[in-house]
Amino acid sequence: MQQCPKCQSSSIHRSHTRNLMEAWRKAFTTKRPHRCQGCGWRGWGEESAPKFDPDRVRRSEHAVVPEPADVDLTKL
Repeated sequence: MQQCPKCQSSSIHRSHTRNLMEAWRKAFTTKRPHRCQGCGWRGWGEESAPKFDPDRVRRSEHAVVPEPADVDLTKL
């Protein structure tokens, strides 16, 4: 999130989960809890920034995935 949905402030940051239900929601969705320093709003929203820096993303795009081993040719 880049702006608070209540006051449109840009002073918004990620918030910690408060209980087991919030931790469960965080684990199974792409939404994360956020809090606005301006008005105190707290709610859930999509992440707006990438989790990895651009250099790491670029390197991962060029990664080579090895071919799986041919199990039929392996002697047991």
